[in-house]
Amino acid sequence: MPSMFKRTVSAAVLAMGLASAPFMVGAQQSGAPQGSVTSQPQAVDSSQFSDTDLQKFVAASQKVAVISQDYAPKLQEAEDPTEQQKVLEEADQKMISAVEKEGISVDQFMMINQAAQQDPALAQRIQGIAQ
Repeated sequence: MPSMFKRTVSAAVLAMGLASAPFMVGAQQSGAPQGSVTSQPQAVDSSQFSDTDLQKFVAASQKVAVISQDYAPKLQEAEDPTEQQKVLEEADQKMISAVEKEGISVDQFMMINQAAQQDPALAQRIQGIAQ
């Protein structure tokens, strides 16, 4: 995987992890914490996502949220940018692995998350599955 693409995906997954926890309990996310995540919005037809896709998304979101919560203090404790980068890379790898272990690609995970932020009906479907 090219380095630049990997960094963009990793940053996006980290942002999803940080954004997913409040989303999964019904809070609205006003924006992503990193600019690269929102750089190219795409129109997504939310009807293309099956209940199975959404179940995988919910399971992956919950795992990503846990990883994000686990790594947030480690990131705050990092004393310099090099150490912060190391913590981010470790968290990114765990998040990517967690998403893929649920049988969903990182791209599809990000697509569903973005669509849910834009489509209240899809967000309600996801919240219904999460409960």
